Amino acid sequence: MSREDVLPSYEIAQLLVSHLEKEIDLTKPLYVLINGMGSTPLLEQYVFANDTLAILKKKDVHVEKTFVGDYMTSLDMAGISLTLFAIDDELLSLLQSNATTIQWTEVSQ
Repeated sequence: MSREDVLPSYEIAQLLVSHLEKEIDLTKPLYVLINGMGSTPLLEQYVFANDTLAILKKKDVHVEKTFVGDYMTSLDMAGISLTLFAIDDELLSLLQSNATTIQWTEVSQ
């Protein structure tokens, strides 16, 4: 975790992707999760998602699915988190399963 000066969305996306690409295999299809911490407007989250997806596209990363929203928040917390995860059959099965939670509203199709 770190604290940075305020930067444009694209620069924040570059910074976070550069850290995450050291930890994950970008040759596999990815799911992208953009999580608002509570006080970041959804519009700003989508701007950040667009910037992140543009960076990943430049790196020829196949993004299977993107989630954007307030999934895990903290009282009066501004900011976002970025999660990239490679999909295998087990994780895909779990992600496509029905879930009854307050925020996770995915429904299998």
